[in-house]
Amino acid sequence: MFILIKVNHMQDKDKKKEPKTSYRQSISLSFISLFILLTILIWLNELFDLPHLLLGASHSPINWQEAILETILVLAVGFIAVAKLAYDTNKLKMAEKKLISAKESAESATRAKSDFLANMSHEIRTPMNGVIAATDLALSEKVSPKIENYLKIIHTSAYSLLGLINDILDFSKIEAGKLEPEIRSFWLDEVLDSVVEMFIKKTAEKRIEILVDICPEVPIALIGDSLRLRQILTNLLDNAVKFTPGSGVILVGVKDIKKSSNQVTLKFFVKDTGIGIAPGYLDQIFNPFSQGDGSTTRKYGGTGLGLSICQKLIELMKGRIWAESELGKGSTFFFTITFQRQQNVQEQTYLPPLDLQGLKVLVVDDCADSRSIIQKMLESFGFRITAVSNGRDSLVRLKAAQTQHEPFELIFIDWLMPELDGIKTAREIRQNLKITTPIILMTAFSKESEISEAEKVGVNAFLTKPIYPSILFNTIMDTFGKKALKSIKKNDHIMTKASVYKNRLQGIRILIAEDNPTNQEIALAILEDAGITAEIAKNGKEAVEAVQKGRFDAVLMDIQMPEMDGYEATRTMRRDSRFKSLPIIAMTAHAMKGDEEKCLKAGMDGYISKPINQDRLFYTIWKSIKHQKRKESDKEPEKRYNETDKVKALRKEATNLPAKVPGINIQEALNALNLDPNIFKRILSGFFENNQETMNKIRAAATRNDWESLHLMAHNLKGSAANIRADDLQTAAQELETAFRQAADRPPASNSIEKLDAALNQVLKSIQLLTDTSNIGSSSQTQITPTTRNLISRLKRLENALNLANPEEIQKSMKDIAPDIDQLILHDLETQIKDYEYEEALEILKGVEGELVD
Repeated sequence: MFILIKVNHMQDKDKKKEPKTSYRQSISLSFISLFILLTILIWLNELFDLPHLLLGASHSPINWQEAILETILVLAVGFIAVAKLAYDTNKLKMAEKKLISAKESAESATRAKSDFLANMSHEIRTPMNGVIAATDLALSEKVSPKIENYLKIIHTSAYSLLGLINDILDFSKIEAGKLEPEIRSFWLDEVLDSVVEMFIKKTAEKRIEILVDICPEVPIALIGDSLRLRQILTNLLDNAVKFTPGSGVILVGVKDIKKSSNQVTLKFFVKDTGIGIAPGYLDQIFNPFSQGDGSTTRKYGGTGLGLSICQKLIELMKGRIWAESELGKGSTFFFTITFQRQQNVQEQTYLPPLDLQGLKVLVVDDCADSRSIIQKMLESFGFRITAVSNGRDSLVRLKAAQTQHEPFELIFIDWLMPELDGIKTAREIRQNLKITTPIILMTAFSKESEISEAEKVGVNAFLTKPIYPSILFNTIMDTFGKKALKSIKKNDHIMTKASVYKNRLQGIRILIAEDNPTNQEIALAILEDAGITAEIAKNGKEAVEAVQKGRFDAVLMDIQMPEMDGYEATRTMRRDSRFKSLPIIAMTAHAMKGDEEKCLKAGMDGYISKPINQDRLFYTIWKSIKHQKRKESDKEPEKRYNETDKVKALRKEATNLPAKVPGINIQEALNALNLDPNIFKRILSGFFENNQETMNKIRAAATRNDWESLHLMAHNLKGSAANIRADDLQTAAQELETAFRQAADRPPASNSIEKLDAALNQVLKSIQLLTDTSNIGSSSQTQITPTTRNLISRLKRLENALNLANPEEIQKSMKDIAPDIDQLILHDLETQIKDYEYEEALEILKGVEGELVD
């Protein structure tokens, strides 16, 4: 009994040491107890002869030898069994410890890996972005076909590698719990546009039509994680493009399913006409590392992480994702997310002028989805819509409407249709039906040759798919000569590409053929600000003489000039074999249908209408000269643009101009021209000096019926008014220009001259007031200190690095400016750079520079 008690006591002690005793240890202790009990029973039996005792029989003598042997035998068997069990238990326990240790090591390694990859996300993406950006720039240069092919391979491979890296890094970031939603204000249509823009080239190559369907009721001014929304849509759209064969259709759409004054739940969908997903696999597609084809011969690449990442991101934003698919017919992916709504922001409304309300419109498109989207948008404008699916049906409808004296007032035609395409349909409408109704051609795969052909058959305007309500509305307004709707969005939401082309044009030489002094000064200021060397020719004759004497990379040619106009000057240059390939770009206030065609027929390479838009100007110049081989001797490195020095010079006397004055929208002009306020003030002063006698000259010419001179003066005044955003003056000058053009048949009314006089007088008074006010305050302008000048220099270095997409220089410049700028601004910069939103970062830098010199 003592042994049993001792064993139990040991068990108690063991329990205190290890409360969670294993199952096998309990069995071992039970066996020991059992053998001890058997030994005791053997001895009791020998001592008292228990069977005889229980039966009342006499006690047989004790056989000590037998008892001892039995006891030894039982104990031996017991100890052998217990030893074996203890050995097995110990082995199992050691194996268990090793498994636990291995599991902990594996979990620790997984956490370390996830943490490492999550932290390395920026470091890995940055050089990849540098490779892609550098390849983009290299591809824009004139290189041999062999080098161009190598660059294209690098470009394609870099994008493929970046996609794989992004999937792996994002998945690791999510697994490590390092991904948190970033809440910010954004515009839904801009997000969709930026995502779709990434795939335009790829879909055009595969002849896939990509459409966007935003229900008119959906609010677009939202608050939420726009970066993750963009990532989700990009992933789904990438899959759709990958799995959709040529000539297919991809539809990206959004509708609201629950809406209040503070928030809205949106349902997004990406629908394709691709290969579809097998029913047995549909439930597994959101699992990580899961692919429909896991063989080594699979046709479609990828990590198998994309949809899993989408699901995790959507769940992070409290939404859900699901898919519907039919094998061989396509798939649709749906997901929902709830966003907050921006407060105190009026959503854009599209209300046509009274004379266009209820417009009768014909829509011709063979794609049912596209037809439905256009019809829905046009109906939201209040128009009456008839939609047909092919060119033949459209001709029948147009002829019937003519016969019934209820003609259509606007026609939309898709370019790519079977049998009778958009251009052929337009030709039939113009030549056979003799219908002059405005035609807008819609296309997803526009080419310059096709646009030129469409213009020849009488197409009035072009729309590139996908089409958004604002673009559709403004195109209609432009077609009917109405004022386009201005965007309600803040300037910091507008993405500009001007800076990209500026950097590619630094150091080139351009001749400006322009007779209007105000327009001369504006063009010079814009080009010199981009590091372009520019010279002025006051008319076509001087322009011809200038190109014969000097070397120029391009000519900006005004159309209407004295002595020799732009058309004749261009034809004269083209007759000289030296200037056969010299890029000549029309820069004119003419914006009537057919004017661009006249410019191209005269031998010009491009067309820019006034008022000048920097994006359009620099892109057109770059496009015209990028294939021209420039000799090193033609460049002037000593005159290359030094942006830091220019900023110092321009900012010495910073001028604060009001947003508006009577007759002039100053802020709109500064935004469009992207000029320093001092330069714009100088331009206004020049306008004031050059137009003191304008009305006297106009009245004198009207007295002698000199309609040609009057027409030229009104045209020049219209162009300069447009550039300084004197809208009322521009309208009055345009009306008078039209009247003078028709004066041979019908003399203009006298009140049209008086209307121009009033508008010009208002503008001149406002400029005089601005000049006087700025002169009064100029003596008290604060000088820029050396410390501020040094910081501006460092900011400009960062700006140059961002324009060149140079990751190493960006990081270096960020470290240089970090100690001297506001930490909140620094955080915003770091966020934009981390997400490769370099244009947004540049906008922030402009704001910082502006505050430094104010």
